[in-house]
Parts: sequence; structure tokens; C-alpha cells
Amino acid sequence: FVSVPEVEVLKSVTVALTMILAATFVREPVNLLIVTSVLVIVAGTAIAAAFDKDDIPLINGKVGAHAFGLALCVLSCAFEASKTVCSQILMDSLNVFDGVYWSSPAFVFIAAILVASIELRSLINHTFTPELISMLVLNSILTGLTVLASFWFVKLVGALSLKVVAQARTVGLILISVFFFHEHCAPLTYVGYAVSLVGVGMFNQAKVALASMASKDKDLQLSCEGLDSKKKIQS
Repeated sequence: FVSVPEVEVLKSVTVALTMILAATFVREPVNLLIVTSVLVIVAGTAIAAAFDKDDIPLINGKVGAHAFGLALCVLSCAFEASKTVCSQILMDSLNVFDGVYWSSPAFVFIAAILVASIELRSLINHTFTPELISMLVLNSILTGLTVLASFWFVKLVGALSLKVVAQARTVGLILISVFFFHEHCAPLTYVGYAVSLVGVGMFNQAKVALASMASKDKDLQLSCEGLDSKKKIQS
């Protein structure tokens, strides 16, 4: 329904949606620098995706189909942001392994429905070789480790930080492919990735500043409580 670069541009909105949902539902500390850094990351990702190739392929089709594709992309971004924030809500109430335990049945149920509705015929007619089965088992193990690591990361730093780090990881993988595997990108793609890295650096500085302020507030509160207790003892 839409071109691949257009999908990537729309996916860049996920970070901003995660910030909005996290600030609304889990009281994620947000200041002007964090908002600015997220917008810079979104802008850089959008630029990099829009100019991923010198010639952006266009999808020929009806306007209605294109609008439907755009709606699906935006909806998927909203679902991804909601899932990440829900993971943080879950991690605030449970430990990591309990969260994975209660979430796994829902993951399997949704995956089974989607696979059955989209790929069931192909799976029935496909020949499963030992090599394919071993790769499927390996993929399942790696997927489980990825889910566990995601929950653990959200537990430690929160949903918004997870999405920002994911953007930095993407840029890192692109740079590795360019320097070590001789991949090529359009010049403006490099500009977009550089802008994203600037946004990641700004976000890190904002989180450090917030953590420092929170630590000072906690120390001040403890000192005030100590003074109050001394006054009560003296009285």
C-alpha cells in the first residue's frame, strides 16, 4: 500500500508516541530538553528513511489503498508504543520473570491467530527439513532472550529510554554495515543518522540532569525528615 521509505518515516513517530503515553500513564519525568531530543531523533530518523535510496520508489495504486496503508502504519506505531508503555506498567508491579510469565500466553495467542490467518496454507504445504527446524528452534530461543532482555531493560530505565536506545542501535548497525561490509547510503541518509545521534546525546544529558535533580531532592527530603525527628526527640 505504501513504499518502504514511507513506512520507515512513519515508524519514526513511535518514539514520540511512546514519550506521550509514558508521560501520561506512568508519570515519566519529561522536561523541555527531553521533548526536544525526542523530536530531533524523530526528525533525523525521518530524514534518513526518506532519503534511504537515491530514487524513492512510488507505489502505484488507488488513493484509498494508499490511505489504508498509511492508517495501518500509524496504527502499528501506536500499538508498538502502547505495548512498550504497558510493559513498563507491568514491570512496575511485577519482577521481570513474572512479567514474562503472564505476558507469554497473550503473545503466543496473538501470534497463532496471525500466523493461522496469513500463512497457514503455506505452512501446510511447506517441506520442513532438519535444517529449517533447527533454525526455527534457534529463532525461538533468540526471540525469547530478546523478549526477556526488553522487559529487563524497561524495568531498569523505562519505556522511553528503550525506544531511544533502539534508535541508537539502528544507527550503529547502519554504521557497522557501511564501514565493515561496504554498504552505501545516500548523503542525506548520513545526515539523518547524524541528527538522530545528536538527539540521543541530548536525551542522555537530559536523563542525567533529571537523575541528579531527583537525587538532590531525595537528599533534601531525608535531611528535612532528620531535622523533624530531632525536634520531636528534643520536645
